[in-house]
Amino acid sequence: NQLKSVGIRADLDNSRDGLGKKVRNAKIEKLPYWIVIGAKEIESKKIALEHREKGQLGQMTVEETTEKLQKEIKEKTL
Repeated sequence: NQLKSVGIRADLDNSRDGLGKKVRNAKIEKLPYWIVIGAKEIESKKIALEHREKGQLGQMTVEETTEKLQKEIKEKTL
């Protein structure tokens, strides 16, 4: 919801598929980014951001992720 509130398109895959299948589906759909939130991420209050071509970008807060994505969107529209 935080991403959507600032105009970033986001969808939740709440299927019972495993993480590997969800990531594979994201790649097939050619999503530029996906976010992984598991027990470790919940405990650290950070999310794991991954890019289709660059791979794992590391763990960051939701705010950091939002800023990164907004910056990229702005740069692409210039």
